[in-house]
Formats: sequence, structure tokens, C-alpha cells
Amino acid sequence: MIIELHFCTFSHQEVQYFVSYIAEKEKLYKNITDAFRKIYRGQGINGLFRGVTFRAFGQTLSSLTYVSTYESVRELTSHPFLAGFAASCTASCINCPFDVVNQYVILLSKQATTPQEVRILKSLQPLRFPKEIRHGGRWILESSVIRYVGNQHGFKGFWRALPLLMINNGLHSALWWSSFEFVSGIYI
Repeated sequence: MIIELHFCTFSHQEVQYFVSYIAEKEKLYKNITDAFRKIYRGQGINGLFRGVTFRAFGQTLSSLTYVSTYESVRELTSHPFLAGFAASCTASCINCPFDVVNQYVILLSKQATTPQEVRILKSLQPLRFPKEIRHGGRWILESSVIRYVGNQHGFKGFWRALPLLMINNGLHSALWWSSFEFVSGIYI
């Protein structure tokens, strides 16, 4: 079920990320609907779902870790706040490298069609991969990005955003599980 939900929301997440990232520079798209339309016209359905298999693999691993960690910590402490926080933190540790690679894949796979897009994308892409890699088959771009991040930033480059993810996702999950337990205790 988690994988099906991820496939349904992936293209929206990709477009939303791209629109928000570009908003800081010059606007490439007017809004999310415009972004969907332009990406679909320029790259087809593959453009909307580029990188989805790699991301789904990471999401599956982190979801399994989340559930097992939540159940284990809940058994040990019987406190939903701690269990939710611990579960989300461990899932973030697994998910963070997949997010880093996926964000590079989204930016690198964009094809420019106007002079404005060419100028904007050149400023956004510090990576100068050849076109064969950027628009190659499955896993070619992902493996190239993994090598690049590993060579440029080392092992830490994959987990640079981890502390923020752990705080944000951990608190969200902890509060969600605490609220769920409180409400279910009232109505059951």
C-alpha cells in the first residue's frame, strides 16, 4: 500500500520541489499546474516519474524500519511520544541518502526548451554530466550522482540534512502518535 501511495504522489512531489527550488532564482513555471503541463509536454510521462523506482526502494526500506522501530520502542517504554520519535529518526537515517540522490536526479533530468530555461538550469546544475548520463536508462543517472556526491562530499554528503530531518520528522511523528493514543483512549 505504501508503494502505491508513493507512486501516486511522486510526480506531484517532484513538480512541487522543482517549483519551490526555482522560486528562489527566476520563475521557470507560473504554478504547479503550469509545471505539470510543461514537464509532461517536454519529457512525457517519464519526466513526471523520473527516479521513482529508486525513491520507492528507499521509501520501502525506511517504512519497514519505521514500523519495526515503533513497535519495539513502544513495547519497551509504553510511551507513544518516544516510540514515534525514535521510529521517525531511524527511518530518516535510511531515507536521507535517497532524498539527496533523488533531488539531484530531478534537477539533472530537466530538459531546457527556451533560452530562459537554459540560463536558469545552467545556474542550478553544478554537475555537468553528459546528456547520455542525464537522460540514460534506469539507474545510470542515480549511480552517477552517488559517485559524484561521494567524491565531492564524502560519506557525510548523503546525510547533510539528517539533523533537520530527524528534528522535523521526529517531532511530527511523536506528536502524531501521542495524539492518536490520546484520542483512541477517549473513544475506545
